[in-house]
Amino acid sequence: MICLIISLLLAGCDRPADEDCWPGPVPIVRECDCVCGVESATPADDVSAPAEIREPLSLQVTELMIDPTAVSDREGEWIKVHNPTPLPASLAGVEVAVGGSVRCMLPKEASIPPFGFVVIARSRRGGRLPCPKLSLPNRRGEVALVRSGEIIDVVVWENAPKGTPLSSP
Repeated sequence: MICLIISLLLAGCDRPADEDCWPGPVPIVRECDCVCGVESATPADDVSAPAEIREPLSLQVTELMIDPTAVSDREGEWIKVHNPTPLPASLAGVEVAVGGSVRCMLPKEASIPPFGFVVIARSRRGGRLPCPKLSLPNRRGEVALVRSGEIIDVVVWENAPKGTPLSSP
């Protein structure tokens, strides 16, 4: 049970694995797989372990500006990401994927402070993290944060509201 609780916390889940995590109002669907690893395994026990071991990330996409009206999509689309943990979260190796296609890898020096937020957009303007190829579809879209092939968080939408950020539960 302790292992399950730890894996739920690391995965950002607040319910057991057999329940849906974060069921939000339509049109957002949040996906989360919470599974328990082997408690006794350590990187030293596994000779195939990568040279650089990274702790699991618990990041949440909390808001998306998908269809801005005050400025062009190029200037106004963005993704807001939250670190819900009491520790800083390194974004080294984190990729932003839209519709299954990687748009960018976040700068290796980027991080999110404990309980903090960061905004990802096409330009650095206003202190945002740059993702020059970021482009969000207004209909039937999906944004995922991925590191080393593992999905950290996913948000899916049907129809984006015009000129208003889409909030994720």
